[in-house]
Amino acid sequence: FILPSCKALSGINGVAISYSNCGWSGQPSTSSVGYPQRAIEILESEVCPDILLMPNGSPNSHTTITSTNIGIERYYLAQVIDMCSEKGVTPVIWSFLPSNSSIDVPVGSKNYGATDSLRIALNQEVLGWREKGLTVVDFSTILNGTINANGQIPMATGTTTDGIHPSDSGNARLTNI
Repeated sequence: FILPSCKALSGINGVAISYSNCGWSGQPSTSSVGYPQRAIEILESEVCPDILLMPNGSPNSHTTITSTNIGIERYYLAQVIDMCSEKGVTPVIWSFLPSNSSIDVPVGSKNYGATDSLRIALNQEVLGWREKGLTVVDFSTILNGTINANGQIPMATGTTTDGIHPSDSGNARLTNI
């Protein structure tokens, strides 16, 4: 969703917008520590972005959702936001996306069941940070499907091909936001 957004924004006032994707495929992480760690490494490097986009959690990083890993999400996200403030970088946080379980079509591997309510509660908490002046984008709601028999909200029909990542049509929904 970022590349189409950059292309659309680049046409405004003739200023080119570029980005670097630091969500590297195949990089395992525990409780999304990988995302904030990469963000911190970037903020500590000579390359200092104007804006840092980051999820408040990722289905790539969780096979289950617990209060403990939600607490870890909060902790590391707060560290990145603090470091952005120190470096003069604007953080833009997007909500923890839904994902599909083994009973959904397309099938996904994230059987959160009723614990998906913890992901939803974290998203609501982080969306409340808007009142503190942070830019938080609600990507989850636009990709939400209908709650399944396990008590989990999967991605909406047609927005994913693998049950975890947005497809081109899912990304088109995100780009508009």
